Amino acid sequence: MLTKHFFDNIRQSKLYGGRLPVAAVNGMNAISVGFDNYKWADKCADDLAAIMATVVIETGRNFNLSVEEYGKGAGKVYGKPAGPYGHRYYGRGPCQCTWLANYQTAKIRTGIDFVKYPERMCDPKYGVPYMIDGMFNGVFRKYRLRNYIKPGVKTSVVMFYNARDIINSKNDRAQEYARYCVMFQTA
Repeated sequence: MLTKHFFDNIRQSKLYGGRLPVAAVNGMNAISVGFDNYKWADKCADDLAAIMATVVIETGRNFNLSVEEYGKGAGKVYGKPAGPYGHRYYGRGPCQCTWLANYQTAKIRTGIDFVKYPERMCDPKYGVPYMIDGMFNGVFRKYRLRNYIKPGVKTSVVMFYNARDIINSKNDRAQEYARYCVMFQTA
């Protein structure tokens, strides 16, 4: 569980500048609970820092775990109707899951029919566990937390930078991501 000390440090960070929205506190708590409930033998605080930083990059500083991609995939290949239901599989939820194939994988891994009901990815009770599982198991881009973060070893800025590959390429805001990882790591 996150502590008052943690929230005080995050509130004073450059990201929040002394004002931490209630929605962000709620989102961070939901991620923390999901992390605590996830069954993985050697979880560590740096894993949680990387997961929290992913949520900031993917959803914004308000930690809106129910967010849908702005524009809903307009102009992007994954934004076109696809699959058996003709849905558009644009970014949804804390990891901004995109593409029909990723919704199919989510269905297989969780038993939740994200293909038929892609909006369920925006429900934190489904989206948060899927994001955490995906980051530990390399579901999104084959890279997993253990490629970069080793329990008992302080994760460096460079390793956090490289960990951006778990969800998106290092070409997608990796320096900013690494800064957020360190912010959560030291909070």
